[in-house]
Amino acid sequence: MIYRLIKYIKKRPLPVWIVMAVCILTSLVAFAAYDEANSVMRRVIVASEGKKADFTSNYLAKGAEGVFTHRTLYRNVSQDLHYETDMVIRNYDPDAQDYPYEMDIEYTLNVQLTDANGNAITDFSRFFAEEDAPASKTLTVKSSSGDALCEFTITSTTTGAQAAAVQNQKIEYVKGRPGELKYKLDFKNWLLESDTDLCIKLVANLDRETSGTRYADLEDIGAVLGLAKNQEAAQNGWRASVSEIEQSITGAVGYNLILTGSGRSDITIKWDTDRISLNELFRGTETVFDLRSGEVEFTNAPKKTDSESTDSWATLIVHADANLDRSGEAGLGEYRNYYNIQVYSTGVASLDDSFFEVLENGAARSEGKFLTVSIGE
Repeated sequence: MIYRLIKYIKKRPLPVWIVMAVCILTSLVAFAAYDEANSVMRRVIVASEGKKADFTSNYLAKGAEGVFTHRTLYRNVSQDLHYETDMVIRNYDPDAQDYPYEMDIEYTLNVQLTDANGNAITDFSRFFAEEDAPASKTLTVKSSSGDALCEFTITSTTTGAQAAAVQNQKIEYVKGRPGELKYKLDFKNWLLESDTDLCIKLVANLDRETSGTRYADLEDIGAVLGLAKNQEAAQNGWRASVSEIEQSITGAVGYNLILTGSGRSDITIKWDTDRISLNELFRGTETVFDLRSGEVEFTNAPKKTDSESTDSWATLIVHADANLDRSGEAGLGEYRNYYNIQVYSTGVASLDDSFFEVLENGAARSEGKFLTVSIGE
């Protein structure tokens, strides 16, 4: 058999060499394709290193059972004592929006009226002790479309713990896209100066099923939210602050820039992109924040080349108008008097608690400030 094969090759050398050459080239192409595929795989792994899909919120935070973050929602005085704020629950880490949790997240939102420490209130008479106190107070948790998910109405004679469970909440997973559910917290007849100890505790408990293995890499999130009067803002004005700085939280890599107020104002935010980034979804190009057309204007920092400016500052202008009637737009509340914009350190340089500054009357920023806000008329 071998003798006949050798004899055949000697008589027909050219076709044999052609077949061998084709086989060799095919192997090389296959190897090259395999190597490229593995290179792509390595690049993906490297790109995603350190990124973690998560279960997060703009207000609710992780914590041990019974220990929750207390957040104060500063508000200006409203003539009808009616206050509303937006709450978002997400399937991603705001610092890694391209890595949503890769399955639907189902949870129950537990709601309860508590004091500022998260303890259930069973006697509400003290919140009606003032002579001019309203006859009743109402708190409603609404869906983004305005439907009431649960509601509490209390009077001076209300007794017993006020609690409810909003079940069957689900953030659907769409490959490669961040997902979230939006809620509105509606406070009616809250007295900002005397009701600071009348709060709402919200806890998003993951539906882990009986086995408890589902969502093993996620934690429940919760917070105690209360209203307080914004002492620094004028009746018709806006105020800017960074909540972590106000709460003396040190060493944070993520921050919350809070804009709150009444009336109309053009608010100009500037930041050094070499040190800080602002949530890219807050630019009016996405629907995550339900920004109306023209509500924000974004100007990126100039590109850095040898021939162009080396300026690294970007600008975002918020055209805030708390008196604007928004009821004609689907999924939005009637008014917007509060913005919560996430801010992140880029890691190029560390930040201390003095990186933020509110500029007045066109003043220039101070040395060492990398995030500034100017509030116009």
